Amino acid sequence: MELYHLRSFLMVANEGRLTRAAQRLFTSQPAVSAHIKALEDELGLPLFRRTPQGMELSQEGELLKKHAEKCLTSVNDFVQAAKHLRHELVGRLNIGLNTEPETLRAGELLAVMAANYPQIEFHLYQRNSWKMAEALQNGELDAGYLFGEVNSPEIKAVPLRTCYLRIVAPLKWRTQLAEADWKTLASYPWIGVPELCPFHRMITAIFDQQRLKLNIVAVGDQEAMLSNLVRAGLGLSVMIEEEALNAQQQGLLWVWERERLPISLSLAYMQHREQDPAIQALLKGLHQIEQIGRL
Repeated sequence: MELYHLRSFLMVANEGRLTRAAQRLFTSQPAVSAHIKALEDELGLPLFRRTPQGMELSQEGELLKKHAEKCLTSVNDFVQAAKHLRHELVGRLNIGLNTEPETLRAGELLAVMAANYPQIEFHLYQRNSWKMAEALQNGELDAGYLFGEVNSPEIKAVPLRTCYLRIVAPLKWRTQLAEADWKTLASYPWIGVPELCPFHRMITAIFDQQRLKLNIVAVGDQEAMLSNLVRAGLGLSVMIEEEALNAQQQGLLWVWERERLPISLSLAYMQHREQDPAIQALLKGLHQIEQIGRL
């Protein structure tokens, strides 16, 4: 049994004549007649009575007409659902976060994306900026936030906004560091970050320019770790401004007020995926969030 058999059956039942049914179906009368005969042969039941006035449904045909209508309605619903899915993104996006979700406005992004693309499932992973490129290249992530510049031609970085680094210190040092300059800061112990980290390059460049040397006593690769070591009184370090000021408001550490060090925040993805519908959807969501954030 084919769908066109059911369509011909219902059209003849509604029109009462083979000629009109054929016209409505944009086919020939013999074709419609053949469809009806094939359906009757397969079912082993007469569906119509041929009369001088046209085609009348038999008792069996009357009973089966409702079932045929339900079948075609289900098929139409199936087709419409498929058409809808062609225009609605479905799947999973793995996104790397290089700092706290609040700083990146990740919650706002997911709210916008969930409203516009309810069939996408988002998986968020913490990754350092300097590890983001590798995660994108090996397919572990679809996109990721990072600080600083991207040197790989395979990776596209879309600038989002400028963030700032702040120098943080244990609370007990705030009085003695209130009027400190870079030379004074250099005399204190520091909690450093890995050499590949863009924070390291920025701080090192400042100290080299002034012919100063960092007194590194420990190295940490997570901002929460740096914050804990600073709070423990181990030394100075650097943190993203939002997180540094939040920690200061909670009375956990002190923020040096003399300098704000600008660093770019970007969203990165593989260049060859630029026209990927999921990436395009993510960029649209990010644009909306960044615009909201600037108001």
